Formats: sequence, structure tokens, C-alpha cells
Amino acid sequence: MTAVLVSPGPDLEVTRRSVALSTGNTVRCVEIDWARPEALRAVEELDVADDWLLLLRAGDEVEPGALASVTSFGEALGADLVTADRVEGGEIHRVQRWSSSLFEQLPYVGRALVARSRLLAAVARETTDGGRWESEWDLQLHLVEHAEQPRHCPVTLLRQTTPVGTGGVGGRLRSLRRHLNATGRPRSVARISLAGPATPRVRPPSTHRWPEVSAIVPTAFARRPLADGAEAVLVEQLLECLTLATDDGVSLEVVLVVGEQAPDASIASARAIAETAGLDVVVVRTTGPFNFSKAVNEGARAAHGEVLLLLNDDVQPIASGWLPEMLGALAQPGVTAAGARLLFDDGRIQHVGVVVPPDGPPFHPQIFERDDPLDPLAHADVDYVAVTGACLLTRHADFDAVGGMEESLPLNFNDVDLCLRLGRAGGRIVCVNAARLIHRESSTREAVLTSSETSRALQWRDGAVSDPHVEYWG
Repeated sequence: MTAVLVSPGPDLEVTRRSVALSTGNTVRCVEIDWARPEALRAVEELDVADDWLLLLRAGDEVEPGALASVTSFGEALGADLVTADRVEGGEIHRVQRWSSSLFEQLPYVGRALVARSRLLAAVARETTDGGRWESEWDLQLHLVEHAEQPRHCPVTLLRQTTPVGTGGVGGRLRSLRRHLNATGRPRSVARISLAGPATPRVRPPSTHRWPEVSAIVPTAFARRPLADGAEAVLVEQLLECLTLATDDGVSLEVVLVVGEQAPDASIASARAIAETAGLDVVVVRTTGPFNFSKAVNEGARAAHGEVLLLLNDDVQPIASGWLPEMLGALAQPGVTAAGARLLFDDGRIQHVGVVVPPDGPPFHPQIFERDDPLDPLAHADVDYVAVTGACLLTRHADFDAVGGMEESLPLNFNDVDLCLRLGRAGGRIVCVNAARLIHRESSTREAVLTSSETSRALQWRDGAVSDPHVEYWG
């Protein structure tokens, strides 16, 4: 049995009618002010033991047949909490598979969340009499804390009329602090950081010491016109910006990986820029045709840092703080690689993560879309199966443990291959959207794949069903 709990409001009949039409009167629609814990305690008196419950606001509408599909999905998988897709603001919001780390940053599933009644009853019982939730999102966080088997069903469940309330900045911080304590992460081990439109992220405590970082930069000292028309050596532009990382309290070593024909004068110029800022510089020469994987591996062998930062020479940080953001994400439980949000020169999105579908080659979602700095998701840490090697942070030990980069993939997919191996070893791969950099990769360049690269991509398909972003390929 399923029940829909609807908070009072002038559009209550709209919701009642949608429930009746979509379920054929097999689902009860109960008016209850679920924002109040004492009201939720009445759930135990509704004879809904072990039922599925959906919490809506007056005016929300259930899609025909969707609720039965979602609850049947939950039954089949033994889930006690199931999220789904929704329509909000006239647009379909398809979301990724369940992610607890993303949910504690923002209510990315909206109200498309169905839970066993026992979860709601447990939450109501533990709340002090007369109290209220900080916000609707706070109530959802309470539910998640009691869930043992959350799952995502890629079905459009409802039409949502208003956003999920998250409260003001203070309320969001209180909600997340309470949630961190409830999940065993007090302030001594977790700190809350804000980005963009007050998007909270979990970071190490303020007493945390950043590890030494070795930035591995393969370069041919290419020159390219910048946005203002001036021409510059790309790696020199990057080095100028890397000097800002030391202002953020990060100890940074730069490993320049150059070809055997690289001019000594170019190397000396780059070294001077880095050393003027107090950066340690290591120069590694490679032989043979350019092979990005080989260059990174040789750079890693010469690197002294505990953490490796793979960087293309055509990237450029936009603002300070990007490296601590990435290091903070890497310090989270289970994370073995972190990428960044990369933009083309014109501000459009180049990279927010890499999707590896089960029936095609890897691709960049949202590429060429406009970056929206007001979107909370554009500042969140989001799990992917892979991130681009143009800006990739990983521990030296983890890199070595999986054998480094695959040198039979000289140009394409070597980063995806590395991330998939890190993932198979049990690691999480995260794109840190609060870390924004310009990537001067041509927006019109098309990758030319070799036969070995194509063959490697086909090998990934067996494991690609684990890709969480079904919103792009499901």
C-alpha cells in the first residue's frame, strides 16, 4: 500500500485529483502538515505500517502510473528509499543514481523521493516535542540518515510546483552540521565550506595540513592568441597562475615534461617564472613522438609530492582557492581522484566530468552549454566514473598502485582508463565544480581515435553500467 501525504494549501484538490487519476484510487491521499514533527507522529495511527510514503506540497501532481512503477522498483531491489525524476519549472529534471555525498550538499532530487513509512516514523519519534525541521531539506536529510538501501528509479514521478525549501544560509549550515554529527562526522573531522549560492560542501577541519603537490605539466611551449588578442606561451601563462597556489598555503612543485627537441631558452624562461615565485621546478625530457601517458608517467617518477596534479599547459585558473578546493575534495572518504570544472575562453562549459555509457564511447556532458554561476549544482562536488586529465588530482600512491597511465593510449581516453582503474580499486572520482579553470582546447577540435583506443573503449562497456549518470544515457 502507498500513501501520499500532502501539506495543506489552496491547491490541495489539484494534488488529490492527480493522485486519484494516476493511481485509480488505489493510493490514499492524506492531508497532513508534515513540516511539524508532532503531525508526523500521527502517521503511526494511519495504518500505513511498512507502506511507501510520498511527501508533497499542495499543487504538486503525480504522473500517471509513475508511483506504482517507483514503488515496484523499490520492492524488487529491497530498497527503503527511492528517488526519481521530476518536472519543475516547465523542465524535466533527470538526475543521477543515488548519491549521499551530493544529497548532503543540496536536495537534487526535489520532492521525487518515496520512503518506507518506518523511516518517517523513526524520524518523528526522535524529534523533540514541539520542534520543527530547519527546512524541507532538513527533513529529507533525517530520512536519509535512517535509510539503509536508497536507490534511484529513472522514472518521471511528479510535477513539482515549488522548489524544496532549504532555509537561509544559517539554516542550511545547521542542517548539515546536525547531519554530519548524526553520521559520525563532527567538527573535529569535518568542516563546512560554502561556494556559489550558499552551496555547502564538506571539507577537512581547519587544522588540516595540505600535502605537498607535484604539478605534472607536459608542454611543447606552444603559443596561442588569448582572449584580448595578445599572443602568449601557454605554459608561461599557467605558471604565472600557479604561483597563486602558494598563497593558498599549498606547497607546490612543478614538473615540466618536455620533448627532446625542446629549446633550452624556452625551458629557462619557464623555470625563471616558476622560481621567481618560489616554486620548485623539475624538468624531465622524453624521447620519441608525443605520448601524453608516457609524459605523465615519467613526470610522476620524478615528482616528490604526496599528491600529483595532472595539468595540460593550456589550462589557466580563474581565481584563487581552486587547488585547496580540489585537495579538500580529495581528502573526503574514498575519493582517489578529483577533477575541476573547465570552461572554454568564451565561458561555455568544456568539462564537468566524463560519462562512460554502456553502449558508446566516453563523452563530456553539458559541453558547450553556458556556465550558470547561480546554479547550486554548478558549485557542488559531483561523483563521476572519470574526469579529464587536463586537470586531475590524485595521490601519488594511488596513481602508482594502479600502474599509472596506459602508454598504449597516447592521446585519447588515457584519463578515462586511469579513472576506471582507480574506481575498480574501490575509489571515488569527483568533479569539484567550485574549482573553475579556463581550458583553451579548441572548441572545434575533433578527436581522431586509433584502433587501440577504440578497442580499449569497447573493453570498458562491461563495467560502464556502473556509471551513475543515467540521466545522460539511461
